[in-house]
Amino acid sequence: MTAALASIPYGDDSSIIEADELSELRVGGKQPHERYVKTVDASGVIRLIPLSSLHESERAVLENADLYRETRQGLMDAAAGRTVSSDWLFDDE
Repeated sequence: MTAALASIPYGDDSSIIEADELSELRVGGKQPHERYVKTVDASGVIRLIPLSSLHESERAVLENADLYRETRQGLMDAAAGRTVSSDWLFDDE
């Protein structure tokens, strides 16, 4: 199986960076102490998204480790068909 190739958005500022001996990357930000969300997709593509650009509800989930873990687990359970009926919410109607 061959991994999908990522494309470079040439309209954006791009550069090559190299991981150090600890496999860590050093990336300069726009502002001191700016926070980013790192995502890694199934093919290993790493994206950094400024935390400030996310909706406040997404920030709230990401800033609470337990809530983030529970949300991911719930989404994985739902994708696997392990769901619980919410019909009880409408029993009084």
